[in-house]
Amino acid sequence: MSEIQISVFLFILGTCVGSFLNVIIYRIPRKMPIVRPPSRCPQCGSPIRPYDNLPILSFLILRGRCRSCLARISFRYPLVEAWAGLLLVGLYFKFGLTLALLIHALLCLSLVVVFFIDYYHTTIPDVITLSGIGLAIGQSFIPDGISPISSLVGIVAGGGALAAVAFLGRAAFRREAMGVGDIKLAAMVGGFLGWRLLFLSLFLASLLGALLGGILILLKVRSKGSAIPFGPFIVFGSMASLFWGNRVIETYLSVFQGPH
Repeated sequence: MSEIQISVFLFILGTCVGSFLNVIIYRIPRKMPIVRPPSRCPQCGSPIRPYDNLPILSFLILRGRCRSCLARISFRYPLVEAWAGLLLVGLYFKFGLTLALLIHALLCLSLVVVFFIDYYHTTIPDVITLSGIGLAIGQSFIPDGISPISSLVGIVAGGGALAAVAFLGRAAFRREAMGVGDIKLAAMVGGFLGWRLLFLSLFLASLLGALLGGILILLKVRSKGSAIPFGPFIVFGSMASLFWGNRVIETYLSVFQGPH
């Protein structure tokens, strides 16, 4: 198969996986079983027919509305499906058809779930982060993964760094500066990526969070003391570090250290 054929196949596969991620995103915060009952319209309760459950296409064909009651379907559904598809294609071009692709796909798809659950519900489920930490440790024993020591150091560094921020924030401002879910998420990311890419992820997350927070305050969308979920920023920082982090670090070192 050519690269284009493989990419198309992986994109379609990713959208199908993304359709399942949408189920997880909807059901986990509501403490609903993942597999059963079959998907239904949340407004009228009508079962979703198989031909109305085609990733991305069904949303376009139905013009974003339920076939039965014409209630609006959230744009989140095709967005998650397209994001998952693009992630698999991007990982293919980075790692090829290797075990590393599968390992990092598990991380990235978990991060997509975290992004939307934290965005909508301001919580990060333990079932994602704790199982992700376990997977991170497990993948470190596979030849294509990072070493077990690097994974453990990343877990401790990620959890420890944000736990320190949470402690100092509470001591200084007398309010919660970092959620426990964010701490576990950083530990999961560190377990998969190692400590170097972890700290780049957190730096990018903090930079993006500060920029967006400042813009929202200037636009008076949010007040100065209002809280913004940090999980989505960790997600973006982690994905950016996964795809381009080593190049960023190498460029930084070459520019600021210079020739020896």
